[in-house]
Amino acid sequence: MTLSPDRLLPADPQVRAIARRLYAATATAPIISPHGHVPARWLADDVPFGDPASLLISPDHYVFRMLHAQGVPLEQLGVGGHPLDAAGSRRAWRLFCEQWPAFRGTPVRFWMRSVLAEVFGVAERPSADTADAIYDQVADALTRPEFRPRALMDRFRITFLATTDDPADDLNPASRATP
Repeated sequence: MTLSPDRLLPADPQVRAIARRLYAATATAPIISPHGHVPARWLADDVPFGDPASLLISPDHYVFRMLHAQGVPLEQLGVGGHPLDAAGSRRAWRLFCEQWPAFRGTPVRFWMRSVLAEVFGVAERPSADTADAIYDQVADALTRPEFRPRALMDRFRITFLATTDDPADDLNPASRATP
């Protein structure tokens, strides 16, 4: 899963050269994110992420809606008050990898490829055959201090993050779950 550094730049060589110069001038600037899907509780508590599915599938409505559109029941993805145990998390990840072709040409695939390759160092393309190996690689990374929420904020130089509540959230602070 090799990612081109020019994957978001224009195809025209002259315009691409300008875009490369602009990117080089701003690449190390802090990120100000006016929209995100990171539950504020994850950052406040700085609790380690539990597993790949509860981090990358269950809380991301773009991912779970695409899977649901492919016939995957939301309960199997840990959505809507159905938290996953360890076996359920691995099953959800397998379902995601099996449905990888459904994400072709979508922003979700672009984002997930970037996260898997650039953040977790995953080299294989998600598929039924690679699901367990990728799950294990991401799960192992999530046990390390540099993958805790605040460490990732520092790593990505995020200085401001606005977040969006989960559409299924009852907004009751007492019922907030940690990752």
